[in-house]
Amino acid sequence: MGSATGKNPYKTLGASSFRLLEVWRTDNGDIAGRLETFSLHVTSQDYPSFATVSYAWGEVTRNETIDLDGEPFAVLDSTYPLLEAICDNANLKSYARFWIDSICINSDDEEERASQVQLMGQLYESSYITIVWLGPGDVESDQGMEFFLSLCQRREELVETWERRQLRGMPPDLNIAEKWRVLRDLLQRPWWRRVWTIQEFILPRRLVFFCGNKHMSHSQFPKAISAISCCNPDESLIGSNARNAAWNRRRLRQWSERQRRSGQQSPIEMSLIALVAYTSDCFVTNPKDRIYAFLGLANKEDRSVVGQPNYRSDVSVETIYTNVVKSFIKTYNSLDIICFATLFNSSNQLPVQNKVVVAAPSWVPNWNIRVQVFVTPLLVSQSGISYIGNFRPVVGRSDAEDAALYTAAGNTLPECSFSEDFQMTCKGIILDCIDGLGSTSVTPKGGDADQHDSKLIPSRSDRNREIDRSTSNCDFAQRREQSSRLLDKLIRSMVLDREDRYLSIRTPLDRFRVEFAHLMACRDRNRNTSAYQPFYTWINDNEGLEIWGFKLEELFRSASLATVPPNFELPEQREDGFPSRLNDTIGPREMRKRLMVTEQGFVGMAPSRAKRGDVVCVLYGCRVPVLLRCCGDNYKFVGECYVDGFMNGEIFDRGLKSEDLVLV
Repeated sequence: MGSATGKNPYKTLGASSFRLLEVWRTDNGDIAGRLETFSLHVTSQDYPSFATVSYAWGEVTRNETIDLDGEPFAVLDSTYPLLEAICDNANLKSYARFWIDSICINSDDEEERASQVQLMGQLYESSYITIVWLGPGDVESDQGMEFFLSLCQRREELVETWERRQLRGMPPDLNIAEKWRVLRDLLQRPWWRRVWTIQEFILPRRLVFFCGNKHMSHSQFPKAISAISCCNPDESLIGSNARNAAWNRRRLRQWSERQRRSGQQSPIEMSLIALVAYTSDCFVTNPKDRIYAFLGLANKEDRSVVGQPNYRSDVSVETIYTNVVKSFIKTYNSLDIICFATLFNSSNQLPVQNKVVVAAPSWVPNWNIRVQVFVTPLLVSQSGISYIGNFRPVVGRSDAEDAALYTAAGNTLPECSFSEDFQMTCKGIILDCIDGLGSTSVTPKGGDADQHDSKLIPSRSDRNREIDRSTSNCDFAQRREQSSRLLDKLIRSMVLDREDRYLSIRTPLDRFRVEFAHLMACRDRNRNTSAYQPFYTWINDNEGLEIWGFKLEELFRSASLATVPPNFELPEQREDGFPSRLNDTIGPREMRKRLMVTEQGFVGMAPSRAKRGDVVCVLYGCRVPVLLRCCGDNYKFVGECYVDGFMNGEIFDRGLKSEDLVLV
């Protein structure tokens, strides 16, 4: 690809070789260039200083040509303005030699392409600098870059104001909608949403942003992003999508720089699998690149999980994704990876290059599904597990080793096998089946087989249905003790038995019990509760669920009446407060969980697409319980779940037999 009417400019590359481009304008104003081959298996003194370029390909159309090694060569439409800028901008021209993937790689050669993908990490680390090309400039992009730079310059002032007042706010001279609009447009350019550009941003030691002729250094960028956070602009000014894409890259870059300072080899403290999940709202042209685009960031173990990149058209995306899961299980002795299918499932159809839709196993995450992922999207993303990890801030990552852990399967290791038709047989213990479900704000998606009822699903079992108090054998004291015990289970379940959103600190039950009671008392005593409306909406939608013979409405009201004095304060709004933690668990853009109770009365939180009758079980080698759905004699994987009282190996104390479960 690339050759217009001239000869193919590419010669066969050695395993560690790469090409560099020199480019200039000819006397008649056309663009010309030449390619030269070098090897990475020598010292840096043996190859010239060069700049790598990170940019968004866009549509693979080639309407412009340059003279390359004396022959006409068609370049991507997105690349031609970049070449013009290199020729005409003195700052860019000074770097002399460039590595631009669409020109320096023969993308028609599948073997070369796969080999160069494996070298990309080394290339970006070895280059003198990386140029982030956001695209051609215009009046509005110039204004956006200027506003971005002005925020950087005012960062210390904004941080000081925030720390002094413990309040984020917008200075009046910055609260100008037009300034934020042009910045939003800048942050919504394609580069911010392309998967490949993530490692291209993290790996280089030096980088510079260019948009047209305006530029920003790598040291200015994080300050500008921090300033935006201090200003806390509302959705109408900049939008969370534009803001989050830049913020996420800043966080990853921080980790990389911290690792370099500590002398560790891995560029970031997050596994390859978690990176794929956290960047799932970015775009790729080839679904295989959901995995391959991060090999430059991966540690040795994760690279072995993925293996050699394979772009051959006769190897399906389904096969690539399935092999990664199988290899992960073998490498880390853990089934945790299948829990990512809780989110990455949709209709479980994977597109392949010939446009044939191939069904993926339910236990294999479909990484090609675009999902906007929360800072801790799953229970298995808990802090303290290095082979997955989460978006824990840099300042708190040193505490991760001391984090509380879910260990539902105790010390067991996976006992599983795989068939050629993509079935997985694994050993596990079935605990119970779902009886009732709370409501969820997550809208059903996918085909008919994946539809779920988002409304409350009433309990049916005798253990949970409301009973006649007058004929009950339980006396008042017993019922009161039961209600108190059940409320504690519900509170732990609503926050997944963790105080923080990174799932590292156990629930402060006494504090959360008081906060919950005060919130309920505010509603019952007609206090102003607008600041906690999501909490009350969830309470109203779930009060009809019956557990242990109690309607939750009765249980919640008794909590506020029994424990709250006449004069009390609303809980302070804080990240580790009970209302915030509940929202982390149930929110449609967060963990998307819903309340559940099993036929025997076990309480917990299930994925939004759970149904009555789904089987609750613990699989050997999986740190959290999971839901399975009967499919003939086999099962489909539904998702991970929280079951209060069964998160730390307690299932092995119940004398239940293990069995082989076949997942399809």
